[in-house]
Amino acid sequence: MFFKRRISPITLTAGLLLMLLPLLAVLQWRWIGELSEREGDHLRVALQRSALQFTWDFNQRLVALQQHFVLPANAGFDSISHEIARRCSTWRTGADNELFVDIWYAIGSDSTSVMLFDTASGTFKRASWNGAVPKIRTSTPFPVSRVTDDFTYILMPFAPDSGSSSFTDIGVDYLILQINRDYITRTVIPELAHQHFALNESASYTFAVTQRTNARNVLYSSEPSGGALVSADIVLPTALMPPVTGRDSRFIARRLSSRLSLLLSDVDTTFKNLSKEPEESREGRNSKSGTVKARPRPFDPVEVWQLQVSHRAGSLENEVQSIRWRNLAVSFGILMVLGGGMIVVLIATARSERFMRQQMQFVAGISHEFRTPLAVVRSASENLADGIVRTPEQTQRYGAVIKREINRLWEMVEQTLTFAGIQSGRRFYDFQPAAIQDIIEQALKACSLMLEEGSFAVECLIPPEIPTVNADTPALTSALQNLLSNAVKYSGESTCVQIAVKQTSSEIQVMVRDFGIGIAPNDVKRMFDPFYRSKHVVDAQIHGNGLGLTLVKHIVTQHGGRVTVESALNQGSAFTIHLPTRTEAEENRINSK
Repeated sequence: MFFKRRISPITLTAGLLLMLLPLLAVLQWRWIGELSEREGDHLRVALQRSALQFTWDFNQRLVALQQHFVLPANAGFDSISHEIARRCSTWRTGADNELFVDIWYAIGSDSTSVMLFDTASGTFKRASWNGAVPKIRTSTPFPVSRVTDDFTYILMPFAPDSGSSSFTDIGVDYLILQINRDYITRTVIPELAHQHFALNESASYTFAVTQRTNARNVLYSSEPSGGALVSADIVLPTALMPPVTGRDSRFIARRLSSRLSLLLSDVDTTFKNLSKEPEESREGRNSKSGTVKARPRPFDPVEVWQLQVSHRAGSLENEVQSIRWRNLAVSFGILMVLGGGMIVVLIATARSERFMRQQMQFVAGISHEFRTPLAVVRSASENLADGIVRTPEQTQRYGAVIKREINRLWEMVEQTLTFAGIQSGRRFYDFQPAAIQDIIEQALKACSLMLEEGSFAVECLIPPEIPTVNADTPALTSALQNLLSNAVKYSGESTCVQIAVKQTSSEIQVMVRDFGIGIAPNDVKRMFDPFYRSKHVVDAQIHGNGLGLTLVKHIVTQHGGRVTVESALNQGSAFTIHLPTRTEAEENRINSK
């Protein structure tokens, strides 16, 4: 009896979701790509703003010191000393008092003719340099305010008012502010770095402040090596000093502040034009070479130092790609788990449906199997009760029929209860030494009525000296009885059954062979599945419930053995029980525990 196969809603839904997974993967790839690009833009803008804010704040600390000591152009030498004394006293009481060390006065551009301001007397006195001599004159024809190459001095040109904004280095003196480099590297830069880059042991960025023309001249570096960065995501000029000269100093300071404000106001435009020359600085192009000639500008700050910032991943692009691949890995991992879960659901649903069909077939088959012997017993009992059976011979014949059908019912009930015990894990075995000959004799005795009714001849091939095995005798007898019962049921027109025992070095083999209808190759691999009955058997209307071989396999497995089958259609079948010897059996049971 077969049931129409239907696709369950759970299977259909899981199958449709599984088909949608490739589409979800493609969409996930595109979405994560777009999100990664936006994340990259966000990181770039954030880094640009942090770098510009760092540059602004660092410049403000230095420019504040420079502007504090800007003097009027028409001040005399005596008034200069008095003004510097006042300003030194004022600076010493400020928050950045450690930034300033001393102030020098250089006559002209000759760095050998210098005077050091004596704070005790409030006057300049002739002195000689107590350290490296700063290079005052530069290649520019204009006097410029700048930080020296060793980041120790701020040079401030000072000259009488010339009445014009165009002036040369002739006759220009210099105020030289000596700054505390250690204070800058140990306090100022770390504070600004922590404020704008949140630098710590797990910081995402590294940065360095180096000389623009000589990257090996490093003021500060967050790298463990203390050197410049190999590659940088952002490079900005820093430590910009406005070129102060007399009355124009305030105007120039405002010009520097305006320039930095412009940098901070438009990050994207700034980074596109940082390396470009301003239009007003172009004088014209050479007609032959086409190169641009830059006109010198006295009011532009000198860019001597630079800030380098880079991501620890090597570059910001590497970090963006790393984020993208991490997101993709997580997303595709989730999709794989989802797909795996759907596959498991499909497999579990298919198995559940298969077992459900088998159980339905079992219920239908067992009902039919119960109905047949019950009908026979009912008919025979009615005949006996109605007095139809009068002779002793008829009574004996009816009694034999009732006994046979009752045995069939008993066998089916026993198989069902045994299978239920196996499934619930409540089936226990008592292993004792047992002779295989005794087990075979008990199985033949249990099947004697069936064999006699079918006029079967049983051929037993048992060697005389077969060692005992550790076995649960009732259970192993039941397994052998099931094989004999199947041999009778599926023998077809043959009435011969063979039992053969063979001993090897490690096991004892008990084979039950029939010469009947055989088993199709496609059905052999499923013969031990619960409730399974082949279409060929069902069509032949051979009684059974599909549990016999399942029980045989379970019982033999619990004995540490196995069951094999050899069969061909219309040529019969041979089922062999392989039982280990007593030593092997003990070891197998210990290992299984």
